Amino acid sequence: MSVISYKRIMRLESAVLREYFSGVPLSSLTRRYGVNGRRIEAMASDYMKGKIDIFDPGDKKAIEMSKLSHKEEVRLLKEKIAILEDALKMANIKAEGADIMMGILKDEYGIDLSKKVDAERSRSSRGGTKK
Repeated sequence: MSVISYKRIMRLESAVLREYFSGVPLSSLTRRYGVNGRRIEAMASDYMKGKIDIFDPGDKKAIEMSKLSHKEEVRLLKEKIAILEDALKMANIKAEGADIMMGILKDEYGIDLSKKVDAERSRSSRGGTKK
């Protein structure tokens, strides 16, 4: 077998396997490429075991770079999630503290601060509509 025919066979196998793994039905591949279905399944098995490589060196590099960038993106997103979770905890603590303080003001001093805040807002909002 010459080097040229070997390269053609490898390109054919690569094309068949790429289409096979992208979801093209086996029957379509056998008709299109004239390759037996059992042979395609054997090639797919060899690929899964790492015996066959269907990617060019340029494709491999692009895939590795996308994996790295994906891993980096996942790491950054996990960091953001942790920061947001901490911020949410602090906001909940602050809101709970404010509720407790307002409850103490109401129970011990008879001051309902929530009503006063609402009343103050409505007065200031009326003032903003003057011409």
